[in-house]
Amino acid sequence: MLKLVKDFHNYQFVYYWIDNQRKKVSPSLPTKQYATEWLIHYHFETYSGRERRRRMLDRRSESQKINLRGVQIFFSKRKGLTKGRRRSDLNVEVDFDLSKKKLNKLRSA
Repeated sequence: MLKLVKDFHNYQFVYYWIDNQRKKVSPSLPTKQYATEWLIHYHFETYSGRERRRRMLDRRSESQKINLRGVQIFFSKRKGLTKGRRRSDLNVEVDFDLSKKKLNKLRSA
């Protein structure tokens, strides 16, 4: 399972993914949204089974709720933190925040 790291490098916040051995597997990305999109592409590229999904993004995501005659349809929330059924549909959160320590060090200097 990949973990998301938030870091502070060259006076910029960057996000990147690491594997279980804490080895960096993604490039440095400027926002959490880019990190999410990178993860979706990563899962699609590494999946070896038969892919039935035609779209990379989950059609049931919060930003794409169906609106019929002014009534919004909200999809089932039975699965806690997931928006969909696949690993690529998980809500992305920062697992390790290295930026706080670096910012505090910079402030104290």
